[in-house]
Amino acid sequence: MRYNTLIIYDISSDRLRDIFVKEMLLFGIRTQKSVFEAKLTESELKRVKETVRNFRKIHKEPKIDIYIIEEKAYNKALRLGKKSQYLAIDDLIII
Repeated sequence: MRYNTLIIYDISSDRLRDIFVKEMLLFGIRTQKSVFEAKLTESELKRVKETVRNFRKIHKEPKIDIYIIEEKAYNKALRLGKKSQYLAIDDLIII
């Protein structure tokens, strides 16, 4: 099973943000400046959560949210932009 996951962050420090982005690129794609999207296995999701927790322990400033989206809701997402910016889904709507 894979989990549709959004990782949303607010990190003002360029240095910290660069470190965080490099870590998150191991798991998903950057769909907006402060949003990553990923389809994660259970073990990958655990690794992402652990990475975020460790990052927050070291750097207190960042706000990082992880959302797990049910498949049905995920597939109904209305997306405006270039198709290459998103993970592949069957019902992708580009306007």
